[in-house]
Amino acid sequence: MVDRRHFQLAEIVKRTLCAFLQKYPLRHPAMSSVKVTISEVRLSKDFQWADVYVLNLFGSSVSKEVVLEALNNDKFFMRKHLARYGKLRKTPDLRFCYDESFDYAENIDALLDDCRES
Repeated sequence: MVDRRHFQLAEIVKRTLCAFLQKYPLRHPAMSSVKVTISEVRLSKDFQWADVYVLNLFGSSVSKEVVLEALNNDKFFMRKHLARYGKLRKTPDLRFCYDESFDYAENIDALLDDCRES
């Protein structure tokens, strides 16, 4: 169960990483025109790990693997930014995951549209 403290710290991590992504572009060459958003952050119970769920905006042609590779390449700089501006006692290690929930929701929406048409 997630308590209020976990939720607050996850929001701090999310806002700080979003600010980093707005201010500094990812250094991967394929990511020059791709915008990435953070949909959710889940912290472990001991605040050692943060699972960061990301999604590339505007349905770009860049694959999920390239997005995750670019984020993992810049993980050190993001963690450094989080340690400096997040004002957390302990900076969690970042694990990036692609958020499948929006794709799942689109699939359900398409299935419901098919049901309505028939």
